[in-house]
Amino acid sequence: MRRPPTSSRCRCIRSSLTRTRCGSRWKSETAWRARKPPSPSGMPERLRASVCIPTRNRARILQQTLEGLNHQSVSRDRLQVVVGDDASSDSTLAMLKAFRSNFELRWTTAEARGAGAARNAAAGIAS
Repeated sequence: MRRPPTSSRCRCIRSSLTRTRCGSRWKSETAWRARKPPSPSGMPERLRASVCIPTRNRARILQQTLEGLNHQSVSRDRLQVVVGDDASSDSTLAMLKAFRSNFELRWTTAEARGAGAARNAAAGIAS
């Protein structure tokens, strides 16, 4: 790898790992290396994930998806599943009621407005 050019005006340390622009020249990014990662005390203790699933008349595929989520290694209290049902006429709602005890499961039913509307409705009720 070519070394970045330096000039007499630029007091840069040459580095082939990380570089930034110094005027029209490349220089090492020593300030970036000096930054410390955020402290653990500033981060939430328990991160949660919300999985939003849009569906319409796909009870069997949704059941397979929920079974797959049920087998994940993440703790069930850290996982929320939100389903946006787009006016299904099959057994989707009955199947969702059966899965309710496995993890936190919410769902909303929309008026056949498409996958985007179902996804946005699901994201709207996620916490």
